[in-house]
Amino acid sequence: MSVDRDNGNGAFQPEILVLYCQSCVGRDVNLADSFRSLPGCKVRFLVMPCSSKIEVQQLVKLLEQGADGIQVVGCADTACKFLVGSTRAEKRVVYVRDLLGEIDFGVERVAMVRGTDLSVGDLMEEAMGCAERVRALGPNPMRKGVEKHPAERLVRNAQMQGARNPEE
Repeated sequence: MSVDRDNGNGAFQPEILVLYCQSCVGRDVNLADSFRSLPGCKVRFLVMPCSSKIEVQQLVKLLEQGADGIQVVGCADTACKFLVGSTRAEKRVVYVRDLLGEIDFGVERVAMVRGTDLSVGDLMEEAMGCAERVRALGPNPMRKGVEKHPAERLVRNAQMQGARNPEE
């Protein structure tokens, strides 16, 4: 993802990562590993063989690498070729959202939707919806050059206190 976070007028342009299941889109959709600049945001689309392939660690790592928001798109319950793939993905997304809520990082940074026979327009609409939710949160504080999240400062201060007072 690019480092340009400003659209020229000082407004924050979130960088959104859309991870979508290859089975939930129409046959004519070809966005595999592409970047798009949409009004007010930048989006990267990544196709997956199944939404269940996304793991908690991968979602967290994508945030650590600077994605402002992640939109996972899976199959509808009755349309999943692997029967429970999108259900597994949804459980993982909920878990990551819970983690983000615990550290007051913004649960809106990660979301999941389900659909069947989605078009390019549908995926772009989901990306723009994610961007709107993330825009209210501001830039991802894990990205280099962004002011650190208060929780990170608390952890660092606690570590420094422990180093000074090892007996306590």
